[in-house]
Amino acid sequence: MIITDPKENEVIINLLKIVADDCNLYWHDENDVDKHNGTEWENYLKLKDKLNLYMNEDDLKDVDLMKILYRFKQI
Repeated sequence: MIITDPKENEVIINLLKIVADDCNLYWHDENDVDKHNGTEWENYLKLKDKLNLYMNEDDLKDVDLMKILYRFKQI
């Protein structure tokens, strides 16, 4: 999928930022996570479960989703 409309691109970027904010306040990767930090960690686990509905679990096993979410925060 190629997005050429600037407004659509802006919306997609902001959606990614919203997901990152809901699931990752400041962690750089999964090794950095304070698993006792309630809401963000629970949201992260829910996100991983939902992602498993769209992707093969084997494809995700070596992916550090937290690291990707942290990159979204840098956009």
